[in-house]
Amino acid sequence: MDHFDLGTYRRPISTSSAETQRWFDIGLNWCYGFNHEEGIKCFAKALQTDPHCAFLHWGIA
Repeated sequence: MDHFDLGTYRRPISTSSAETQRWFDIGLNWCYGFNHEEGIKCFAKALQTDPHCAFLHWGIA
């Protein structure tokens, strides 16, 4: 997924993990690009690094 240029938009979330933030931002950009399936995959990947982050559950919902 890293080879797609999805833009630089980011939305800070409550996590101390840079990797979680990175996957959230990628997932959010996929969703804004109307590819919800890829967005959900990114949110799920981020859950592996911070399973208590509420925004990731929001993104999947």
